[in-house]
Amino acid sequence: MVEDVLDARRVVTERLRRAGHDVVGEASGPEDAVAHYRVLRPDVCAIDVAMEDLAGIVAMRRITDVDPDARIIACTRAGEDVNVIAAIRSGARDVVATMLRLEHAMEEIDEELHALGPPHARRALTA
Repeated sequence: MVEDVLDARRVVTERLRRAGHDVVGEASGPEDAVAHYRVLRPDVCAIDVAMEDLAGIVAMRRITDVDPDARIIACTRAGEDVNVIAAIRSGARDVVATMLRLEHAMEEIDEELHALGPPHARRALTA
C-alpha cells in the first residue's frame, strides 16, 4: 500500500500479513512506490489516493507507465468522488473507501491476489 501516514500503512500491512499474504515492500510516496514496483513486481499494489497533492494518483500513473497490467487497488476516504474518477482513469482496478470499511479494502486486495490462480506466495506492495 502506498500511504504517507506510517500508522495507516502499518495497519494495512499487518492485516495483509494476518490474511496470509507476503508484503514485499512499503512506500510513502510515488517515487518510493515506483522504485519498489520496478524491483519487486508485486502482484497487487494498494495505494492511498488522498496523499498530499494527490500523490497516490501520481504513483498509479507512474506504475502503470512501467507496467500497464499492474493490479492497483485505490484506497480513498468516503465522499471523494473526484479522487475515485481520477483513480480509475489512472489505472486502478477498484476503489475502496478505507476510512469507512478497512475490512472491505482487505477483501478487495485479497480478491485480486486470489484471482491470480492457485495459492503460492502472493505478494503485495503497501505504501
